Order: sequence, then structure tokens, then C-alpha cells
Amino acid sequence: MTSEETTPVLFEDLGLMPALVEATVEMGFKHATSIQANSIPPALEGRDILGAARTGSGKTAAFTLPILQRLCEEGIGGESKQPFALVLSPTRELALQIEETFEALSVNLEYVYFQSIVGGMPFEPQIAGLEEGPQVVIATPGRLLDHAERRNVDLSKVKLLVLDEADRMLDMGFEEQIDAIMRRVSPDRQTLLFSATIEGASARLAKASVNNPIHVDVTDEVQEIPDVEISWDEILESEKRGRLIELIEEEEGTMLVFCSTRQNTRLCAKMINKAGYTAGELHSGLDQKQRSRSLKKFREGTIRILVATDVAARGIDVDNIAHVVNFDMPYSPEDFVHRIGRTARAGRKGKATNFVTVGDRETVKQVLRLLDLKQEAEAEPKKAFGRRMKRARPRKGAPTKGSRLF
Repeated sequence: MTSEETTPVLFEDLGLMPALVEATVEMGFKHATSIQANSIPPALEGRDILGAARTGSGKTAAFTLPILQRLCEEGIGGESKQPFALVLSPTRELALQIEETFEALSVNLEYVYFQSIVGGMPFEPQIAGLEEGPQVVIATPGRLLDHAERRNVDLSKVKLLVLDEADRMLDMGFEEQIDAIMRRVSPDRQTLLFSATIEGASARLAKASVNNPIHVDVTDEVQEIPDVEISWDEILESEKRGRLIELIEEEEGTMLVFCSTRQNTRLCAKMINKAGYTAGELHSGLDQKQRSRSLKKFREGTIRILVATDVAARGIDVDNIAHVVNFDMPYSPEDFVHRIGRTARAGRKGKATNFVTVGDRETVKQVLRLLDLKQEAEAEPKKAFGRRMKRARPRKGAPTKGSRLF
């Protein structure tokens, strides 16, 4: 299958149960994307999927929804250390984003448990979470294999395996870990593999992991870039909160602030309110009533600032957002486009300010390529920023124009 079909497809037409369709509506998904429309029906039938799709194409919901429906249809309860579904992700950030999607889409379901197992986090809370018997485990390969070798989790009953961003996992050197994990999961399983490209090592992994798959390719889709005044603030992590308050003081109008995690969202909103400004929060840790209340206040102007995560912000449909601030840079350039597209709507002008730290260097390069600034970014990074993008003013202690951040 390819992405040639352009007729909008409703989630209710994909064979999904009402509780899941309602969850997509609550998240603000009006229609299924191409990868969702072409992947969900065969996935619900138990077919293997080989999907070629970029980050930001909606592929997370393309595998999350079928997993949740199968759990409900088969009445699968938690069995300690024996998850039903396993999702492998290349990075901690993406794994946590996938976990948040599971939380948001399972809001109308009961007795669905999932656990993230990622590197860079303490072992003990993860062990405790695994002891609770999650039906779904979302993991980075290295940390999951550590737990499996310590017998903290039994993968032999995994019936649905998702390899998300397979090409990136291979580029990061996870091939041996993936092979070891696949030897531990049930051979009688359904596999959904998604990758930006299906060639080379990705093709070899696909051949070894999927069985008579449905092929879905949506890599030819073109993403529209919104016309927004973009500025980049090269900054230290410790300076972000102070800089955000400065922006709030300097700018007028509504402001949408994006954070990478629920914890950052809560802390950021609390900090803004403590500084004497009105801010609400929007993330999957809130129930639907709370999310609707925050969005209603933001839309009506009762609160001027809304702090949100990517997953929750997909439901935002507000025409008068004056300024988008990326407090934390997004995981992918496609998510960047989605975020800044929340402003400059209905013919209005908009701004987007990005707090960029040294750790965001690669993401910024990818964004510049997506914005068709590849040649300038590679040859003269500072010129690329100055030609079409307004640079933030230097601040005391912040990296200066002569820094090597980019």
C-alpha cells in the first residue's frame, strides 16, 4: 500500500471499538493519517505490518490502537513478568512519548497496564513496575535486555512485537540487543515494524522479524511548513525558567509552551503562576474533564499561557495563539512543525521561540534541513540563522554568537 489515497478516513471506519474512537476524538484527531488508515485494519486482523514512515506521520497511534483493542478483545489481564505486547524504541525520549500516547488512548479503558523500561533511569522503580504485571512494555533495547537477563521480565509470552524506528535503532548499534530480544519472544507472534527506510540493515531485520507482511509506505507525503517568525535562543538548561518569564514579560498575547514531559509541564506551569501570571497545563496525566477545563480557559482568555506536552497538544484547536515557545525541543523535526503550526492561524501572524541547549544540536540541524536551509546550515550556520530567522538577544551567562553550539 502507498499514501496515494487522499480521501479523509474516520477512525470509526477502521474497525476500532467505540472507547478507542472516543479517545482519538478527545485527543483532537479528526481523521486518521495515511499510515494509520492503511495499518490499523490489517493489524487488527493479526497481520504483520512493514511500514515505511517518517517520525511525525502518526505511526505511534497506528500500533497503539491495535494493541489496546487486542487486549480488550482477548480479555488479557496482567500476568506478572509476562507482557502481552512489547514496543522497542531507540531512545528514552521516544519511549516515554509512546507511553504517554498509551495513557491518552486508554483513558476510557479499564485494567490496562503498561510500563516503560528505559536507560538512564533507576532500576528499582522499573522492577517494581514489572512486578505489577503490565500487559504492555515500552522499552529501549539495552535496558530491556538487562532486565531480561536478570529475570525481572519474561518475554516468552509476548504475542505482539513492535519495532519502532527500526532504522534508527540499528544506526545506534542495537542490532545485537534486538536479535537477543527477538530470540526471547514467542515465535508465534504478530510483528509491526516501522522505519523511515526499508533498506540495508533495516531490510535484513524486516526479513528476519515479519512474516508475509502488509507493506505500507507513506514516505512520499509532503509536510507543509507554516509561515511563522522563528527565533532561536541558545541557552543553558539552568536558564530556561528565567528566560521564559522574561518572554512572558516582554510579549503580549496568548502563549503556548511545549515541554517534553508531564513533570516539566507541571513544574513550568507552577513556576509561571508563582511569578504572578496565569497558566494552565495540558498533559495525559490529567483526566478528560481537567484537560477540557484548561483548554476552555485558554480559548476564552481566562488564562493567558498554556503549558503542554506534544501528545496532549494535538487536541488544541485555537486560532489566536500569538506565541509558541519550545521550552524543551521536540524529539523530531516533524514534531517541531506540528508545534509551531499552532500559531499563525486564520491569517494571523505568529512567533515561535526555541530554547536550544547543547544537547539539541542534532535536532536543530534536522529542523534546518526540513526548513530548506540545509546548504546554509552546513556551510555557515550563523548566516543561516540570521538570514531567515530572528536570533534571540544574548543573555548574561548564555552561549554567545561565537559559541560552538551549532
